Amino acid sequence: MHAVYAAIVLGFLVPAWIVAGIGDWWQHRRADIEHTAGWKESAFHLFMIFSAGSLLLAGLVFQINALFLAAALGLYVAHEIVATWDFTYASKYRVISITEQRFHDYLTAIPFALLFLTLVAYWEQSLALLGLGSAEGDFSVRFKEETLPLWYFGAFFVGSVLNVTCYLEEFARCWRLRK
Repeated sequence: MHAVYAAIVLGFLVPAWIVAGIGDWWQHRRADIEHTAGWKESAFHLFMIFSAGSLLLAGLVFQINALFLAAALGLYVAHEIVATWDFTYASKYRVISITEQRFHDYLTAIPFALLFLTLVAYWEQSLALLGLGSAEGDFSVRFKEETLPLWYFGAFFVGSVLNVTCYLEEFARCWRLRK
């Protein structure tokens, strides 16, 4: 089960999420957000990328257990609340194109898929988090027992740095023109 989970997450969902993030950034650039919704919209984007990215990194390095799942659920809810605030705020100041909305669809569907697959793959800890099942909830912080290949960390690092750089560039553009 965990091999299939890892293949789906590492081979498809995480790369797709990185690509969707870069596509969304490109749409913001084309929409000239620095002259419309500005730095506040960009700050929403930074919150979402850092909250989601830190959780992804933690999932690559640390054992997935009840503590991780609780954090994942909390950050998913926070991410969705901020995504709603972001869209509500931005739509007051600019037209959000159909293409950008499609990227947003992926940027919300992929975290949901990641969360759902993780809850299913670590079902015993998911149930334990709710006080159900026979397993005891593990709330410790431990490094993964089976580490990922070094090449994957390199690829994840490059994709993440590219994504973060795009959104930091966006924030810098917006901050320079703040009102």
